[in-house]
Amino acid sequence: MKLTKRIVCLALAFIMCASFAGCGNGSEEANGKITKLKMILVGEKPAIYDEIYGKLNEMLRKDIGAEVEVEYYNYSDLQQKYSLLFSTGEDFDIVFAADWVKYNQQAAKNSFMEITDDMLKKNAPKTYETLTERIKNEAKVNGKMYMIPNTASEYSTYVSLIRGDLREKYGMDEIKTVEDYEKYLENVAKNDKNIIPLVNIVAVGSFWGAYKDGTDRFETPKGTEIYYDIATGKFTKREFEDYYKNQIRKTRELVEKGIIPADIVANKTTDNMFENGKCATYVKNLETSASMAKKLRAQHPEWKIEICDFSVGAKKIANSAVSNGLALNRATKNADKALQFIELLRNDKRYFDLTWYGIEGKHWKADGDNGYISLNADLPKEQKYEPGCVWGWKNESMMRVDKTDIPEKQEILARWKEETVDSDIRGFVFDDTNVKTEMASISSAASQYGGPLYNGMIEASKLDASFKTYQEKLTQAGIDKVFEETEKQYKEYQKTLK
Repeated sequence: MKLTKRIVCLALAFIMCASFAGCGNGSEEANGKITKLKMILVGEKPAIYDEIYGKLNEMLRKDIGAEVEVEYYNYSDLQQKYSLLFSTGEDFDIVFAADWVKYNQQAAKNSFMEITDDMLKKNAPKTYETLTERIKNEAKVNGKMYMIPNTASEYSTYVSLIRGDLREKYGMDEIKTVEDYEKYLENVAKNDKNIIPLVNIVAVGSFWGAYKDGTDRFETPKGTEIYYDIATGKFTKREFEDYYKNQIRKTRELVEKGIIPADIVANKTTDNMFENGKCATYVKNLETSASMAKKLRAQHPEWKIEICDFSVGAKKIANSAVSNGLALNRATKNADKALQFIELLRNDKRYFDLTWYGIEGKHWKADGDNGYISLNADLPKEQKYEPGCVWGWKNESMMRVDKTDIPEKQEILARWKEETVDSDIRGFVFDDTNVKTEMASISSAASQYGGPLYNGMIEASKLDASFKTYQEKLTQAGIDKVFEETEKQYKEYQKTLK
């Protein structure tokens, strides 16, 4: 009898343990065991951070028995603070990671914790399913993945906004080609002396250069004058190519026509000139341009803002998977919980909607299953929600389409996806360890001799001589050595993908 009772007690104890185990992490809240997570993001802290993350933490405590505190690093001192973050041993669990904040370099220094397939399968299975081998390879440094990379299609391709009212004033039809665009700029220069036609010089190399050639070009390694040409699949020393010389000649031509101001370098307020009515064009990436178009169509409907894409037909490469993402601190004691939290941010609509769009009913309202209408415009400034650095958990399948967005945005994106080509260059990151001296010298030569050329400051009659001088200075600085090192590293990188 005693033996029977003992067996029954043991069985009951086993059942109770199994029941608690089945409750998962949610039981930790009941036991008062809440894991405190700290996440570091870049950008401005939202004005209503407490309200947004207060609601998020309510859900997080129930779902996985955790809370998160977010610290924001402003762009003004980002690079310095980001580097110190790892050297000083600051206590945190999750950090925004990207190639533009030196993800590869920090990963090589063992600043991040390796994220393995097993860790993801256990704690973030839905995230694991979205990571193709190519995406994982792009995020690997020395054969190991140290971040949950970006899985969304993003592009750095430029578009231009123009003023439709000015176009109509000049008796012009819809602007479809770069030749139409130049005619529009000429008309502005001739007829509206108080409006600057063009201030974004990057337009010249893109609209009159690469896109017109049917391709796009990427500077790699960063900080040099070496480019990768998608059309040819080869690296080039840009300043030694005809397309570069043609770009510089076109820039100077536009300066002489009064389209680009001769003193453009001295102007520090170019980003605001279009919305202030002082410039006739606005040249940025699609996301930024679409946001500006939406804003100005509401504020100045009489301007009849139009968007021009001159990259139609040009081959494109989507941004690297390491352009945005999240990494774990190598010293975190909460790796499992951190990954579970990231899984919720990326794949649970409650978390995704809250962090991306704000509070439903206050900042936005649903429009169907995948659409939304922003209500921010009706709120006072201190109550608006500007998400700030949510790109680390961007998931295209979770994103809602802003029904108040300009319709052209989705049309252009759909076309770009059809024009996207695959290339190993997407995930290639150059290591300048062997050529630091040359890189510094190239940067100095580019600033002293390349800058005046790029900005259209050199008279047309002196361009050939200036090209020759600049090429000589780049050669002396060691651009050939950097070029050879780039090709060598790229070939080695390609071997790791096979």
